[in-house]
Amino acid sequence: MKQKDPAFHFVRLFATLVIIYYHYSIELNLLPVTLANGKSGLGFLFVTVFFVLSGCLLRIRYPAVTDIRVFYQKRAESVFPDFYILYLLIFGVRYVFSGCFFADRPIATLPLTLLGLDGYLSSAFPTWYLIGEWFLGAIIIMYVLFPLLTFFNNRSEWLTTGMILFLFLIFQKRPLLSPSPLSNVFSCLICFEAGMLLGKDTEKRLKNPIIRIAAAVYCLIYFLTALPFNDMRLDQILTLAAGVGMFILLYALGSRMPKKTEHFVSLLGSLSYIVFLVHHVMVIQLIKICRPGTLYQSVMVLLACYVFVFLFAYIYKKIKSSVQKSLIFLLHVKR
Repeated sequence: MKQKDPAFHFVRLFATLVIIYYHYSIELNLLPVTLANGKSGLGFLFVTVFFVLSGCLLRIRYPAVTDIRVFYQKRAESVFPDFYILYLLIFGVRYVFSGCFFADRPIATLPLTLLGLDGYLSSAFPTWYLIGEWFLGAIIIMYVLFPLLTFFNNRSEWLTTGMILFLFLIFQKRPLLSPSPLSNVFSCLICFEAGMLLGKDTEKRLKNPIIRIAAAVYCLIYFLTALPFNDMRLDQILTLAAGVGMFILLYALGSRMPKKTEHFVSLLGSLSYIVFLVHHVMVIQLIKICRPGTLYQSVMVLLACYVFVFLFAYIYKKIKSSVQKSLIFLLHVKR
């Protein structure tokens, strides 16, 4: 299967739009953010989709990690340059307008920002977190573990999955590194592993009509039924399973996109990482500027958030590409 399959971009774009809506609604406290049936919010559900997507794409690209150094180098190149540039940009803008707003943060936690883990650990102790959400740190941890997961999966994928599930169940009430059960390491890992399983044989798994029907039925039940009692552990398991199901369904929908829309969807989907890094900061600022008070105003400002965030990501990528080309040209001339 091609890694540039437009259906993957559709999944990425859809999940990004929902997560922007979730954070916008949280900040505005006017639009609904949780499901009517008492289950977890839309944010956790669609972040789960991202973990499944990441595991699936990496498994397609790396059936086996033959050179760990090269693998880590490529992952670092895909994550850190944009993170550092945008962090410094946002930090500079906020410093100009707000002064030294990190004066109370211990310098000892600054290395966590250099590692991209500041957002993930920000709920445990003060960090220099500014952009990227907790998801960034969690996905970096998944990238670090991927070669080991691939090694064990290639020997016995079901035994590996069983061990991860066992650890997940053990740490449900004792979250590791994160106070939220839905964002602890093993919750993220079980979703990432589900993506790896789907990515190993996409024809028999991801594209299997029986699996797609089962995913559709499960998601329908998940969205339409209420929890019989308030149980966070049950909610967590149901939400993570729904995230896997949503990934399968969104991929199926993306596979049926009209050809005319594939380029546009792929373009917007390719901006998702940049959008993910900066959207929350931009959403907060737009809400402060526009101050929507009615439902109509809230919807209009939400649409404006979508436009501005994606436009920023597009312009940023264009400028970055031009600068890179100029630097390469200058280096070539000097030689």
